[in-house]
Amino acid sequence: MKKGSITVNRNELYEQVWSEPVSRMAPKYGISDVGLKKICKKLNVPTPPLGYWTKIQHNIRVEKTPLPRLKHGELQIHTIQKSELNRKDNFEFSEEAKEIVSEFGPIKVSERLTSPHPLVRKTRDALSKAKPDKYGTLQNWRIKHLNVRVSAGLFNRALRIMDCLIKFFEKQGFEVSIGNHNESAGTYVIILEGKIKFYIQEKSLRKDHVPTIKEKEDLKRWHYASFEKYDYKPSGKLTLQIDSWSAAGIRKRWSDGKIQRVENFLTDFTINVVKMADMKRADRIEREERWRQQEEEHRRQAEMGRLRQIEEERLRDLEKQATLWFKSNQLRDYIGAVEAAALERGFSIENEPLKSWLKWAKSHANSCDPLKKGLPFESLT
Repeated sequence: MKKGSITVNRNELYEQVWSEPVSRMAPKYGISDVGLKKICKKLNVPTPPLGYWTKIQHNIRVEKTPLPRLKHGELQIHTIQKSELNRKDNFEFSEEAKEIVSEFGPIKVSERLTSPHPLVRKTRDALSKAKPDKYGTLQNWRIKHLNVRVSAGLFNRALRIMDCLIKFFEKQGFEVSIGNHNESAGTYVIILEGKIKFYIQEKSLRKDHVPTIKEKEDLKRWHYASFEKYDYKPSGKLTLQIDSWSAAGIRKRWSDGKIQRVENFLTDFTINVVKMADMKRADRIEREERWRQQEEEHRRQAEMGRLRQIEEERLRDLEKQATLWFKSNQLRDYIGAVEAAALERGFSIENEPLKSWLKWAKSHANSCDPLKKGLPFESLT
């Protein structure tokens, strides 16, 4: 996709959204599913209803909603601005992810749970004898199992959906697990080198608790008596969800509706799992590149500091050498003055005290002279 604005024509958009799911069409424009649907609404372009593509996959004939005529003042085109294309939620599939998704076909859940996957069998064994918690869902905290939190009434259906998804993912070459010793219990699928966690749950309905006769009596008798504020009961509706707070713009939840059931959204779910994995990998690569650049900057700063320290040491050494050179010349001048004064007073140059002192003094002056030890630039090599 080229960087910059993109002009969308109403008639072309209508043909596109009825020839391919919005979830696959949106990345071609560099925007999210939600963003493309907003454009369709703005241009008064109808989109396929829920279940349309599932029926098409099963060769069920479905009527196509005609494109309404434009009314006065309605738009024929829409321009997607560059600012929209650069938004975080307008993530575009990588080529590898596109290739993965292109292999996805219809996903159909079996009516009966036969030859369940080992993880499904383990979950069934762990929860089949478990008692419902206060929300009416089956729990077994002692054994790690698939993240399935449902009532006994939806238990078999939830297992069949999980069994279908796990076998589908493994058929595509992806590993599914319930988490290792460092991870919380849950269902994970490894795609594009990243782990995506997902679960199935049944929401509970809440209502105010009405105290029983016994609870009322206990309240009168015991000052510390109490009871639950709310009562819960299973809703009878499943929710399939990708367990992640990140990736804005990616759909992460599918729930039973009045007509549609979670089973009808499995293809869309798996596509969004890949999209989530693709985005997480892109974020991971971006973080690693940012870390690499930071490390490179740290190395550069350290090298600059090292060179600066060397330069500072050279300058200090230069100033020290100049000071010693000046001192040695002062000493020589003083020694010469002492020798001249001694000669004026009649001392012979061969006079032992004078001769010994001059030798000692000149030796000290020479020891202070840095030039006697070599030229300063010679040490640079």
